[in-house]
Amino acid sequence: MIASVSEDDVRVLSVFMKESIYEYPSNGKRFQSVIFHPRYPNVLVIGCFQCLELLILENGQTHSSTHASDLSITGLAVAQNETITSASDDSVVKIWR
Repeated sequence: MIASVSEDDVRVLSVFMKESIYEYPSNGKRFQSVIFHPRYPNVLVIGCFQCLELLILENGQTHSSTHASDLSITGLAVAQNETITSASDDSVVKIWR
């Protein structure tokens, strides 16, 4: 699977079926970045304007962080130790466990 992001939505694409298998609208949250969670492959971590959002693909549930940044979270990465790193427009890098 491949995750794709725009300000309007997140899509998960199947490499085998060559089509979108899941779509989640931003509802005004202005999505900027997306990665698969390092421990839970059915969970997406989405960088939004001032927050991180976890999306569970199996049931569509979401969980948002409170104020992860002053601006948009434009970059997300996973380290080998399963931590998530976020970078934002305010030049702040944060490490999440």
